[in-house]
Amino acid sequence: KYDGNESYTQRDALREAYIDAEVNDYSIRAGKQQVVWGTADGMKLLDAINPTDYAEMAQNQMEDSRIPVWMINAETEDSNGGNWQFIVSEPKSHNIAGLGIASGSATSHTNGNAGNAFIMKGVDTITGKVNGFMNMAPALGKTANFFASFPGSDATAQTGSGALRNYGRTRVTDYVNDYLAGNQDRTIYTTDVSVYGYDSEGDFGATCNVAGVGTTASFCEAADLAHIANSTKTDYQHTGYLTDIAAAGNQDVTNVIDRTNAEWDITNPTSLFEYMDQAAFGTFAAFTNMETEYRVEDQKGANTALRYKNTMPSGLNYSLNYMNGEDANPYVGVHWEDADTGTMLYENEVNDCRVVGTTNASTTCGTTSGTHDITQITLWTGEAGTGTKHTYEGSSDTTTDGAAKMVFTEKHADIHQFGGSFDTAIETAQFGPVVIRGEALYQKDVMTPVINRAKLRIGSGTGAFTNEKADFFKYVIGADITALTNMMISAQLIQIRNLDYVNETVNANSGNTTATGGRYTADTAAMHMSNGLQKAEENKEFYSIFLSKPFGASGE
Repeated sequence: KYDGNESYTQRDALREAYIDAEVNDYSIRAGKQQVVWGTADGMKLLDAINPTDYAEMAQNQMEDSRIPVWMINAETEDSNGGNWQFIVSEPKSHNIAGLGIASGSATSHTNGNAGNAFIMKGVDTITGKVNGFMNMAPALGKTANFFASFPGSDATAQTGSGALRNYGRTRVTDYVNDYLAGNQDRTIYTTDVSVYGYDSEGDFGATCNVAGVGTTASFCEAADLAHIANSTKTDYQHTGYLTDIAAAGNQDVTNVIDRTNAEWDITNPTSLFEYMDQAAFGTFAAFTNMETEYRVEDQKGANTALRYKNTMPSGLNYSLNYMNGEDANPYVGVHWEDADTGTMLYENEVNDCRVVGTTNASTTCGTTSGTHDITQITLWTGEAGTGTKHTYEGSSDTTTDGAAKMVFTEKHADIHQFGGSFDTAIETAQFGPVVIRGEALYQKDVMTPVINRAKLRIGSGTGAFTNEKADFFKYVIGADITALTNMMISAQLIQIRNLDYVNETVNANSGNTTATGGRYTADTAAMHMSNGLQKAEENKEFYSIFLSKPFGASGE
């Protein structure tokens, strides 16, 4: 039965279909097939011709999880007894639960294979219903729209993202932690607004302690922000009159912010706003009603591979391998677009400062004690603030620009892979014949995720999540013996070395020394909101032991 069969997975109804032919001195097999290189147990290094279906992780055999692809496979023997193998194959991606979807340059995606038991944390970080940036970003956009719609501290204040952009000196941490200062900081930064002025979290003081959340009605705190992000429609007391504004309505579906003040912890963040504690309210203008989309970039061209294998007079078998083409392991790039026109948008960072408790209209930051560097992000049609500024205003204003759309694109890098293998048997007095084997692989230009926590703190999506080329060296050394009459015992040492490992502490940019954080190579499979977007290891080591013994009359 092939219920639910799906092409290019282990559930493919057509696993193999090929034709064999002899042409001159070449044996040719053309069609859909598997080609197995390498001899490592439980993992694949040289065995990279066919992609892998990880829907069941390591719970099934490799011959079942290996995905057959269409290829031309030609072999020939030379006069020295060596074997040459040439392969041209179609490039296909690993099947990764929760990530892989039907190909197409503009295919929408929410949470594919959501019910699968083996969705990795790294995948959940992108498409997960609760912790995935695909779903958290629109919730953040609705929260931004609330603040864009809120009238401010007095009846003369403007509304909309255009007004929200003026709050370039108010950060998330200023709003959330305002009560800790003992009195709310309602610093006047401009003189054209009569009460507290733009650039002060005090303008949003009427959002505090609504519906009994938080611990005080005088100062704003994390619980107030959580209420705004998760509630639907609530009355907010505004100076001089009552206004009824639609809040974000997330209803705790995604992990935007924890509910209570006690859970707020930027030193060990687990929710989106904790990771973005240094983001300026002015930056939220760019996020107003933001959208997201997941796309899969079509794979094109062909992969090529070459192997030579032979046996030395000493009995040592060896092979030399080369592969070139698209990496079967996908990476995900992030960029901004105008949701209406599809025009590419770029982040532009502008630094400003505030001196707590005093009037400061300066646009440059000094070195006075208590000075906080702040970065506000706007979106432009050109890089570095060139072209036209994106000016979507949200629900309160009329504009020709569409909302910003954060686009996640699944891609495959062109990489080179050089490798080799060997195996030989050694007679020992204690264990009898011992087979020593090994294989090694050098991978060039593999795209790996690099997390910039400083950029994330100021609200930069494209700066926080990037991909960079890295070279890897991987090897396996194994030994096989037979013990207890007919039990095979196999032990292995496996190491994966990242030759371009990134691990440093950086500022958000050269002008912002307040927002600092790690910039590091992330663990593709394991990074997650709950583990601090886990850093990868520079050198990963594994040790394995494999036992196999036949039982019964049938020798199973």
